[in-house]
Amino acid sequence: MASPSNINNLKEEFIEKELDPVPYSSHIVDMSDIAATPSVDTLHEKQDSTSKKSKGNKNKKKGKKNGDAKDEDSKEEEEEEEEPEPKVSYFRLYRFASTWDWICIIIGTICAFVNGVGQPLIALLLGDVITTLTDNLTSIDEAVAKVRILVIKFTVVGAIAFVAAYGQMCFWTMSAENQSKRIREKYLHAILRQDISWHDIGKKSESLNSRLSADTQLIFDGLADKVGMSLMSLATFVAGFAVAFSNGWRMSLVLLTSVPLMAICGALMAKYTMESTANGQGSYAKAGGLAEQAIGSIRTVFAFDGQKRELKKFSVTLDEAYKSGVKKAWATGVGMGSFMLIMFLSYSLAFWYGSREVKAGRMESGQVLTVLFGTIIGAFSLGNVGPNIASFGKAQAAAFTIFQTIDRVPTIDSSSPDGAKPTNLTGHIVVHDVNFSYPSRPDVPILKNMSIEVKPGQTVALV
Repeated sequence: MASPSNINNLKEEFIEKELDPVPYSSHIVDMSDIAATPSVDTLHEKQDSTSKKSKGNKNKKKGKKNGDAKDEDSKEEEEEEEEPEPKVSYFRLYRFASTWDWICIIIGTICAFVNGVGQPLIALLLGDVITTLTDNLTSIDEAVAKVRILVIKFTVVGAIAFVAAYGQMCFWTMSAENQSKRIREKYLHAILRQDISWHDIGKKSESLNSRLSADTQLIFDGLADKVGMSLMSLATFVAGFAVAFSNGWRMSLVLLTSVPLMAICGALMAKYTMESTANGQGSYAKAGGLAEQAIGSIRTVFAFDGQKRELKKFSVTLDEAYKSGVKKAWATGVGMGSFMLIMFLSYSLAFWYGSREVKAGRMESGQVLTVLFGTIIGAFSLGNVGPNIASFGKAQAAAFTIFQTIDRVPTIDSSSPDGAKPTNLTGHIVVHDVNFSYPSRPDVPILKNMSIEVKPGQTVALV
């Protein structure tokens, strides 16, 4: 029997071998085999062989390290040469829209435009209120009467905006639900009608369940309320700057200088935030995989005393996620702070230039606020279109594969009513010289010149 010290040496050598990322479960050593070793000399021979193998593995790893840089460079070149992801045109997404869906789309579009005009109108009415309250030539009673009329206008605009916002969300979502339901049904029907070669060859049949749930949800996002939100933002942008320029085009041009700065600041903040979020999610996914691997092979981990090693690997991966989170926090904080700084500086610029316009008699005090809020509202609304455009791109990419599957006509269409239909069936089947191989393995013949006859009432099994 082997001594305990020799067994411990074998354990240590097994742990020292860096077998990552191969899980423990694929290198399980039977302790009973070690215990049944006939002599200590045999164990020493095994130790010598394992030490030689470990040296060879180390030399191989050095070679791998030297080639890592080349591999990374080649991977980067391949990524640069990758073709863009195929997409369908955006209006192609509406190929399964019914007449009722188009009616919902038209009503939802009208509601989105009306809802988008509401906020600039509020800025216009707010300017009228300020002008009325600061007009020294107006008596108190007359000012109160004008304010009452403006209050009624505020109420009317709010009521119209309420109805328009409800119609915008309701009709766009209703239309998208109908279309996505129809797409799911047609996609599942197309999957079930395909011949076996389609499921067997390549990657066409991979993740069908994921496509049926996740990809159709992406298409839904590209057809639902985000379309209405984008149309509303465009209407707000146009109406906001129209209100601003109609009340003071000089001041509007001055305020436009701050809009590119806010756009650049927001774009940089979004860029670094998205990169940090993606890196953090990747690190957390990697950490989750390590934890799942260790827990799944917990018996092997305990048998070879690998708890500390697994904890160290898990901790290092979490440190990467922590660094990504800190970077995201810094990017968000600096970006938001810079954005607010530019916005308040634009306020200062607006009131400074607006006071000069009021002093020169070219503008009233209320118009200064109208131009300021109209410009800010228009600029902010244009920034809301960007995230929605990304959703539209994802929907177009997801629809490409789904629509391709729906449009594919299989060689053997089980759902087609065409083909020969025998009038009488006798149950007598004769097959002559049949050759068959699976589409994924055409070089491996399964049936070669097979001939068989099945008579009525006879049972035949192919094994």
